[in-house]
Amino acid sequence: MQEYLGRTARWAQALGPLTQSRWPSADLAKAVDPTKEPDPAQLEELVRSAGVYFTVEPLRWAAESALYWAALGDLPKQRFPELDPDPYEPLLLLLERGGGFRIHSGFMELEYVSLPYRSVAERAEQPPMAIDEATLDALDAARGDR
Repeated sequence: MQEYLGRTARWAQALGPLTQSRWPSADLAKAVDPTKEPDPAQLEELVRSAGVYFTVEPLRWAAESALYWAALGDLPKQRFPELDPDPYEPLLLLLERGGGFRIHSGFMELEYVSLPYRSVAERAEQPPMAIDEATLDALDAARGDR
């Protein structure tokens, strides 16, 4: 989640004030290109396959945002080559590994920990974190999750 917040903060800074004011829930894909939309069949499949968890609003928003981002293809990388190519990758990894979250009173609440959003500038300044499988497995093992 920390890596997700850092990446989206850097994207929000690059995309401008409107995106920054809505961070961490800003629609980054629409800010890059408001004309792009995902394939309607992909969106329908996402809703169909997600099951009961999709009724949790932050999870639905996250999944849809990642799908909209994917519809942009290489456009973000072409326009902003200095930024991480996929701001949603850390969030999707969190979900794929069985994690979840909710948003409440300025915090991203995970199972046993709450992370403050902090400001866009503070999150954008945090150093990138490794999110490869071995690193995540080691973090989970340290917490007793795996």
